[in-house]
Amino acid sequence: MHDAIILGSVLVVIAAIEISTHVLWSPYYRITYAPTSQNSYRLDVDHDFYQDLLNLGASADPRATNSSARKYYDFPYAMVPPAEES
Repeated sequence: MHDAIILGSVLVVIAAIEISTHVLWSPYYRITYAPTSQNSYRLDVDHDFYQDLLNLGASADPRATNSSARKYYDFPYAMVPPAEES
């Protein structure tokens, strides 16, 4: 009886953790995304880190963006002049 209570408690904890995370399933992968403290998301695939999703667009809050990430994002745009609108 004691073992059943322990097993049941462990299963409840695992279920609570799984419910509190954002999980999507593709035919081949388990995709997890979770908000971070920097107003971004962390993306994991099959429990392995994949990437951090940052809003570096014009609508981003400049106080919430990482300046080194912003410089890296803007680098290609600094190399090429803006395209003309037709």
